Amino acid sequence: VDRRQRQMCIRDRRYTVVLVGYSAEDPPVKYLLQGLAASNLEEKTNLYAFDKGTEDSVRDKWKDRGVRTISYQGNNHDALWATLDCWASRADSVIDWQKSIICLAQKDPKSLEKHERGMVTHLVSSSIGAFDFANAMPPPSAEWLCVFDVHCRYSEPYDANRYGFKENNGVDIEPLELYGLDEDPMRPESGRDYIGWLNEDGSNVGNQRLAGDYVSSGQSIPARLRHLNLWLSTQIESPILVWWIARQYSIHESLKRLLRQSVNQSDSITDSMRKVWDILFRGIGDFELSTHGAEWYSFMRRFRREDWSQSVIWELENCLTSKIKVTKTLGKLKSAPIIDVHVSEIKIRDLAKVEVVSYQLYGMPPVIPSNMLVKIVTIVQQSLIRTIDILNWVDQPYWERTVVNNRTETGEFSGSGDVGDILAWFNRIFNELA
Repeated sequence: VDRRQRQMCIRDRRYTVVLVGYSAEDPPVKYLLQGLAASNLEEKTNLYAFDKGTEDSVRDKWKDRGVRTISYQGNNHDALWATLDCWASRADSVIDWQKSIICLAQKDPKSLEKHERGMVTHLVSSSIGAFDFANAMPPPSAEWLCVFDVHCRYSEPYDANRYGFKENNGVDIEPLELYGLDEDPMRPESGRDYIGWLNEDGSNVGNQRLAGDYVSSGQSIPARLRHLNLWLSTQIESPILVWWIARQYSIHESLKRLLRQSVNQSDSITDSMRKVWDILFRGIGDFELSTHGAEWYSFMRRFRREDWSQSVIWELENCLTSKIKVTKTLGKLKSAPIIDVHVSEIKIRDLAKVEVVSYQLYGMPPVIPSNMLVKIVTIVQQSLIRTIDILNWVDQPYWERTVVNNRTETGEFSGSGDVGDILAWFNRIFNELA
C-alpha cells in the first residue's frame, strides 16, 4: 500500500496498527508518522510499536511520533517472540483467554503486575468483556475501581514525611505503582479512563462517565458502562466503593439508582455500613441541591413581594436546613484506599471527610411582626435542633467554627462561623418574644 493508504488505515479507529521490526528513525516510518502529526490528529491510541530497550528509553525514542510503545529487553528478541506467541494464543481461543483474565480479576489488583492489570482493563474495554467481568463469580473486588478510574491511578502520591509516621507506618504511597498499567505514561501525562467513554463504545453523546467532575446524568451510557454499573451494585459491602464515591463531584443517575436499590434490598449489609451509605446518599443529595447562598437571596426577594406568606415561611425553613457534605479526605486516604478499620465497626469518617454545612444569613434578616414571632422563633429553634441531630448522626458532636459574642454596649449578640449568626438571630428574636 502507498503512504496515503497507510495513513488512512492508521486513522481508521476500526484498526489497531502494530509496528514490528521498525525503529523510530526508519525513513518510511518517520515520514509516515510526521505526516500524521502534521494533520493534527488528536489521538493515535490505535498505533503501537515494539522496540528493544528500557521503558523510558523506548518511550523517548518514539515520543514525537504519536506512538504508544511496547518495550522489551533481553537477547535475540526472545521477549518479542514470546509476546507474539501469547497474542496468537489469545486470537486462537478468545474464550479461554477471557477465562484466564477473569481469574486475574478475582485477585487483589495490587498483587498483580502492571501488564496483568492491563489485561483486565483490556477485557473491560469491550461490552462483552465488561459483561463477563461484571458477572464473574465470585465478583471481582471493588478495588478494581482504583485501576479503571484514571484519576485514582494518577492520584497525588502520599508522602510519609509530610504527615509523619503515625499514618501508614511511615511508608510512602505511589498510586501508579499500586494500580498503574503497563500502558500508563509517566506524570504529568495521563492514561486511559475505563469508567468513561472509550472509542470502543461507539458514538459519544455528552460527558459519558460513571462519576466525575461534571457528569451528564440525563444522558444514557454505553452498554459497557452499564455492565460496570451492575458490578458496582454488587459491591455495597465494600468500604472501598464508599471511599471512591466520596471522591466524586457528581455520580451518574443510573449508578445512584442501582446503589440505592441494592442497599435498600440487602439483608446482609452490616449496620455500620448501612449507616455509612445513608450518610453518603444524604450527602450526595444535599450537595447536588447546594446553591451557595442563592436560597437566602431567593427567600429575601419573595419576602419583599409577599411579606410573611406561607410560601415565604416554607422557603425560610429550607434556607435554615443544614446539609451534609462528603468529600475525599487528606492523608493516605487521599492517595489510596488503605483502610484499617473492620467493616463491622466502620464509620463514614474512616473513609471520607464529612461536614455539616449550615446556611449563613446573607445580610440582615427581615423584621418579624409580633403576630409572627412565635412561628418564626419555633422554625429557627427547630432548625438548630435538627442541625444538632445531624451532627450527632455523623459522629460530629460539636460545631467546629461557631462564635457568638455579646455586645456589651447594646446587649445584642453577634455571631460568625457555622451557625453563629443564626444563633445570634435566634437570641435576638427570642428576647423580642419574651
